Amino acid sequence: MVVFPDSSDLEKIVYRPGIEKSIFTEWMTANRLHKDARDLTYAEFPTKWAWHAKEKEWRPRRGGKRSIGRIYYAHPASGDSYSQNTKKSLALVEIDNLLRKGGKSLKNFDGMPLPDSNAIQGLTNRLLNEELNYDRCSLQTECSELLQKLNVDQRKAFDAITESVNGQLGKLIFVNGYGGTGKTFLWKAITTSLRPEGKIVLAVASSGIAALLLPGGRTAHSRFHIPLNINNESTCNIKQGTFLAELLNRTSLII
Repeated sequence: MVVFPDSSDLEKIVYRPGIEKSIFTEWMTANRLHKDARDLTYAEFPTKWAWHAKEKEWRPRRGGKRSIGRIYYAHPASGDSYSQNTKKSLALVEIDNLLRKGGKSLKNFDGMPLPDSNAIQGLTNRLLNEELNYDRCSLQTECSELLQKLNVDQRKAFDAITESVNGQLGKLIFVNGYGGTGKTFLWKAITTSLRPEGKIVLAVASSGIAALLLPGGRTAHSRFHIPLNINNESTCNIKQGTFLAELLNRTSLII
């Protein structure tokens, strides 16, 4: 772990002398250089080897006596002591989500750690929580007001779409209209109608500005992990068993 003030120059920190050596990296070095070191696990290592902070290296303990040492190790079954790694991974997930909104990810930055999937496995799906965490009472009130203002064509589209959702028909419905004809108003009426029922509605648009007009809107690239540069063989970067995959399985409607 590297600790530094938030006002520090990151480039200077990255190239600070000696930063490339840590207790863990030098443990791997000791394993590479000394055959007898390979008989010990990372947690057992301090019992026969001592860490010399000034030289930043592991050395065999003198006299071969066993000693009690401390090393920052956490096994997945160790309960609370493992929570620090979980917190770090969750923080990295949040940072990655923010970066993806701008078309980037943690993988775009050299040396940046990635979330430990084992540490966050089994935790509550944050993506699901976001889509279900709406004030249902206020949405019902808003929906009643919006439905009264729908024109004939909007009402036809509203009925067709909600009928498909409620009947789990899985229809693909294209709503066409020039700018200013009330499509966004229709989307608001539909989302406020379905979300109070606990249904998940994902509202996406091709641009960030258009997404801001939709309730809970996101860009399609951000929501579905669509590659920026696509070809005939491109696919969305959605992996089986992830939070996003579970969210899509639970989704009732995509606008």
